[in-house]
Order: sequence, then C-alpha cells, then structure tokens
Amino acid sequence: MGLFSRQKPKPPPANNLETFHSFVDKGSTVRGRFITEVSLRVDGTIEGDIEAASARDASLGHQACVAISETGTVIGDIHAYRVLVAGKVEGHIYATELVVLNAGSVVKGDVTYGQIKLEQPINHIGMLISRGNGVEAINL
Repeated sequence: MGLFSRQKPKPPPANNLETFHSFVDKGSTVRGRFITEVSLRVDGTIEGDIEAASARDASLGHQACVAISETGTVIGDIHAYRVLVAGKVEGHIYATELVVLNAGSVVKGDVTYGQIKLEQPINHIGMLISRGNGVEAINL
C-alpha cells in the first residue's frame, strides 16, 4: 500500500474517528515540502515540512489531520488542524485544534495546540504552547 493506494489502513490508536485519504506507507521516504488538503497518515518517513488544511481553511470545510503511526517519522514542522503522534517527530507541531501524543511517541520540538492529550510515557524535548486564552499561534 503506497502513497496513492485506495485501501485505508486502520487509524492510529489515538483516534479512530479520522478518515485518511493520503498515505505514506512503511518503507517509503518522501523528501521535500508536503502540502495536502486531506488528512494524511504517515507510516513511513517524510523529510520536510507538512502543511495540511487547518483552521484558517475551516470555513471552507477543510479540517485535515496528520497522523504519524508507530512506524512513522517526520523530520520537519507540521501545520495541521489536528495532529496525532504515535511515532517520531523532529520539528515543531502547530495544531489549530488538537494534538495527541500517544504512549511511546518521540517529539523533539515545540508543540503549539488548541487542546492536548498526553498518554504516558512520551519522550518530548521542547515547549508545550497553548493557543487558549487569547494566545495566537505563530506560522499557522
């Protein structure tokens, strides 16, 4: 099952309410900026920033999620409406609505979020920055 496969794998354990239309399969590596208007599941590796439709596009009905499974790695920043991490992220996360860091996840970078769910144990090096109470996220 590759990047353009029509089969849908099981969603990451953090949230089975998401529907994914774009995939990077285990064993695959994508290098460069990844821009999508639909939810993305990463089972392989992305070396570059990910920009998914976010709250700025919510008025158009776009609320894309980026999910990194246990086998997934992202080396770059992630901008999305919702971000679910069970694997590894080396970069900053900017989520308009929700960030979920599953047990065993590794995040090396700042996390900016509307809401956050942490399942212990996680390995996080960086700041947790809430968008709540009038705090505006940077670079969204």
